[in-house]
Amino acid sequence: MKRIGLTMALLVALAAPVSAQNDITVKAHEVRLSALRLPASEAGSLAFRACDECDYITRRVTPATRWEINGRAVRLDEFRAVLATIANREESTVTVGHDLTADVILDVSITIY
Repeated sequence: MKRIGLTMALLVALAAPVSAQNDITVKAHEVRLSALRLPASEAGSLAFRACDECDYITRRVTPATRWEINGRAVRLDEFRAVLATIANREESTVTVGHDLTADVILDVSITIY
């Protein structure tokens, strides 16, 4: 019995440094279209509110930011044009991928049914 306890303690001790390396580097936000402000250019800023009570968050986008509609990559101008045609902006949502390390927006995607 003592051997099992020592083995378990050793395994836990070995696993501790590994778990410290599992830092979160990307955070996904589900954002209503009514709470989203798209950038003017591919090197601009995106603003959004993560919740109704939250303040707007403004983060940089880069030419590497990925714009997706139904899983298909598009240019920012096409993304903007499609979003402009959506009538119910309170019910439609986009997913915003925020790189916490570089503090930039990685991707913005929407699924349209």
